[in-house]
Amino acid sequence: METQTSTTPETEPTPADGQAQNGAAGLSDRIKDRARLVRAQLDAAEARARKTWQEAPVRLRDAAKQAFGKVRDGLDLPSRREVNELVRRIDELDRKLAEYESRKAR
Repeated sequence: METQTSTTPETEPTPADGQAQNGAAGLSDRIKDRARLVRAQLDAAEARARKTWQEAPVRLRDAAKQAFGKVRDGLDLPSRREVNELVRRIDELDRKLAEYESRKAR
């Protein structure tokens, strides 16, 4: 029995092999491009998260001030400026009253 051999050597690439290599190279490029895109998206998301984290104390402080202001307004409590003005007016009236009493005693 004779063994038959192929006329094409097995090391010679066929057109299908070339397409597979080109397809693999194209797939590799697409994967690399997609990886770069995902990395850029992750970097952008990280930057947004850091910015939000840095802004959080400021936003919290502003929200607390606003809430405190609403509570104070709801309770109708005077501000520090209003209290200082009232103290000044009381001191002025006290001084005038003392002057009046001193004139009256003469």
